[in-house]
Amino acid sequence: MCVRLMGSESIVVKAFCFAYDAHLGAYRKGTEIPYIVHPLDVASILMKNGASEMVVVAGLLHDVVEDASVDLEEIKNIFGREVAELVKGASEPEEMRAAPPIDEKKTWTERKQHTIETITEAGFELKLLSCADKLSNIRDMINSINRIGEAFWDRLNAPKEQQAGYYQSMVEAYKTGPENITDTPAFDQFQECVKILFP
Repeated sequence: MCVRLMGSESIVVKAFCFAYDAHLGAYRKGTEIPYIVHPLDVASILMKNGASEMVVVAGLLHDVVEDASVDLEEIKNIFGREVAELVKGASEPEEMRAAPPIDEKKTWTERKQHTIETITEAGFELKLLSCADKLSNIRDMINSINRIGEAFWDRLNAPKEQQAGYYQSMVEAYKTGPENITDTPAFDQFQECVKILFP
């Protein structure tokens, strides 16, 4: 347990401790890498892109509701409404992941379509948070393929062709509207990674 959670440290440190405890014992899919490295990577990308403190906090917490069964109300009570709304926007709807256990392969298309639609309509901060998450994911995907080859795709809930359509659609979602993020390094890096992985 992160013993500093209830101390007087900054909200970013508090969010790290909260995420660390929430993801304790979990690992990145198909690896022995502790899950916490992913939200840390997302937070790092956000910091490098000049994100506000609240967006960085949301980056650290973005998977705790979806993957660690933390309640959004708890996030709001500890970290405030703004962070809770960002985490909610970055999470798939509860009905798509609620008990009884769902077949993630069968619901993949519906869940990803929801993400595309949500981010297309989102403001700058949620778009940037989502892009940092997807950039971290796609970099890990590229590294895994370089290490183990095409067998990597067997780990996922959808085949390469569907993954390509999803990631290419996310590029378009980040370009959409007056609060698009096309002038950020994160977007440029994400778009380049999508071109590398899905030429």
